[in-house]
Amino acid sequence: MVHPSLGGASQREPSVSVRTIGGVHRARATLRIDAAPARVWEVLSDYERLDDFVPGITRSQVRGVAEDGSILVEQASRGRFLFLSRTVELVIAIREEPPSRVRFRQHEGPFSVYEGSWEIARDGGGSLVTFAISVRPDFFAPGFVVRGELKDRSKRSLEAVAREVAAARPAAPE
Repeated sequence: MVHPSLGGASQREPSVSVRTIGGVHRARATLRIDAAPARVWEVLSDYERLDDFVPGITRSQVRGVAEDGSILVEQASRGRFLFLSRTVELVIAIREEPPSRVRFRQHEGPFSVYEGSWEIARDGGGSLVTFAISVRPDFFAPGFVVRGELKDRSKRSLEAVAREVAAARPAAPE
């Protein structure tokens, strides 16, 4: 299926929208990547390597499996705004729905809401990749700062995934 707004061509920059509803900040970003969904899945589900190529993630380690079957991943990320920076550490619980969706939510960490997903859809000879996240920090952060960080992080994360998909070996045929 070709996304109507893309007409089958490569999308050079992610399309990103950010909004706040009831104090929860939500971002949604989409990018067409010239690779099969299996290759995109391979990159997105390599949780131990996310800190090698996703900007802002400084640590990503699988801790084990939760009682509900979720994969527990400990992550640290660094956010910046003007001259301020903050490192956030959390454990996320990941539910895989191969080969099209990775859902995640905070298992431990400094947010009252932290959940989202990566979705992969076949788009002609490539993939339409969508990243969605909803957050409400338990620490003080002005809304415009959170929204700005979400917009920037979502865009840069999708671009990084696209570069990693292009740089690495192709996935096995589907």
